[in-house]
Amino acid sequence: MAEALQAALQGLGDEELLGALEAALKERPNVLCALVEGAAHDLFLPSAILEKFRYAGVVKSFSSKHGYGFIHCPALQPTGNADVFLHANKVGSLSIGSEVNFAVLTSKDGKLRAFDVIEGQSESNRDARFGPAHWKG
Repeated sequence: MAEALQAALQGLGDEELLGALEAALKERPNVLCALVEGAAHDLFLPSAILEKFRYAGVVKSFSSKHGYGFIHCPALQPTGNADVFLHANKVGSLSIGSEVNFAVLTSKDGKLRAFDVIEGQSESNRDARFGPAHWKG
């Protein structure tokens, strides 16, 4: 079955292929992360990943004693990871209950980690661009 699917995908034009992949991966960001990681191994990723693929959430918890906390992000529930790890070096002046927007990277064990955490919603990503639904610039 995989070979037939691969052959069908290869027969599509670029726009058709992009549309099919977008539809298939929209609700499966964990598969997208694995795909990007595999395709970009040992490469630098474009800044657009941090700029366009952002999520909104609320700082749920943080322990200065332990040096980490979590951001609650309902948009990531389909991945089974509604809470995203927040390291102490990303906290700055944030506190529990702060609304934030952030990019997501995966750790070596596949857990989601907040990166480029910004308090509030910036003008550039206030609309429906949160999450994997916005693929084109």
